[in-house]
Amino acid sequence: MSDSELLNGAEVGRSAFARITAMIYWVIVLTVLFGLVAAPGWVASLFIAPDPSNWPLFMACLLPVGPGVSAMVFAWRRRALEGPDLSPAARFFRGYRLNAVDVLRWWAPYLIVVALGGFVAANIGLTGLPTGLVWVLVALGFLSALWAGHMMILTSVFSFRTRDAARLSLFCSVRCVGVTLLFASLIVVCVAATALIGMWAPLLFAGVLAAMYVRAAAPAMTLVTEQFTGEGVAADEWTLPDEEADDGSTVSGAE
Repeated sequence: MSDSELLNGAEVGRSAFARITAMIYWVIVLTVLFGLVAAPGWVASLFIAPDPSNWPLFMACLLPVGPGVSAMVFAWRRRALEGPDLSPAARFFRGYRLNAVDVLRWWAPYLIVVALGGFVAANIGLTGLPTGLVWVLVALGFLSALWAGHMMILTSVFSFRTRDAARLSLFCSVRCVGVTLLFASLIVVCVAATALIGMWAPLLFAGVLAAMYVRAAAPAMTLVTEQFTGEGVAADEWTLPDEEADDGSTVSGAE
């Protein structure tokens, strides 16, 4: 089979049924792999009492989630660029290997900040601060989650320095308002599903949520590609990961 046939979807067939079943296969495999990667944190959270004072411990349990989400983002994006195939596991593990360290550089400090903010909000009565500050902290937490949504995309798809990715995430949050609103919708869906079904809900639907997440972020990725990784480079013509772009930056995910 030639490379062009593979990129055109020959590996999974050209019929609608073949493509639908391949998509379902991808969702199931990525969901299972994400579950395995995030399992240590999820299992540990089962032994933590649901008390506001344990909020920092719950945040610590989310540490493995960051690299897992990044690996799913990488896999879905490579599928979008290179066409459907039957190798979701290979895409996932390659993305995990390439991006885990870069993601943890900001994901761990982010969780620490959220843990501190949540702890203060949960114990506002003991601090002597105005109770109205709780809503300020909640609003800041939600805004920080939107920033983290952009940050996860940038550190999973591109190879910017962490501080540059952080600034670009702020830029994309404001410039790509539609993308930011879609991220907000996904956050609301995840929170609602967790409240109605349980803390396992995001894990059960991880593959689908990741696909929606990457799809929603497409305009932001196109903007960053065109303005910060080379002049006039379209999203579907990205430099393969680990190859330098014209301005010296790189795009992660080389095959």
